[in-house]
Amino acid sequence: MSTRDAGFTLLEVMVALFIVALLAVTVSGVVGQRVDIAATVQDRDFAALCGRELLARFALQGRGDTSGELVQGGRICYWQLVGNGRQVAGIDSATLQVHGNTDERQLLGEWPVYFGQVKP
Repeated sequence: MSTRDAGFTLLEVMVALFIVALLAVTVSGVVGQRVDIAATVQDRDFAALCGRELLARFALQGRGDTSGELVQGGRICYWQLVGNGRQVAGIDSATLQVHGNTDERQLLGEWPVYFGQVKP
């Protein structure tokens, strides 16, 4: 038996390590993307929950405040009503914006809102 057949050469080990490192980088990138996507979906679901709650409150209580914060599921969403300046047949329109932070940089969602009573 020659010494050449005793094991792997340094070159073979380095190529194998390079392939393993390449796979690890690829897998970590995919996992990172999945985590980002999951966080985005979670934020959108949270915004929809806040938006539905606020729309229900507006329907029951009327317009009231034009901004505020709402606690849902242990998280705080910040909201504001932005007036569109439109009024048709006594109905005002506005846009409800839900933000993830106080400085309004993280817009999570927005919905049209209408205030007033429809007259027959």
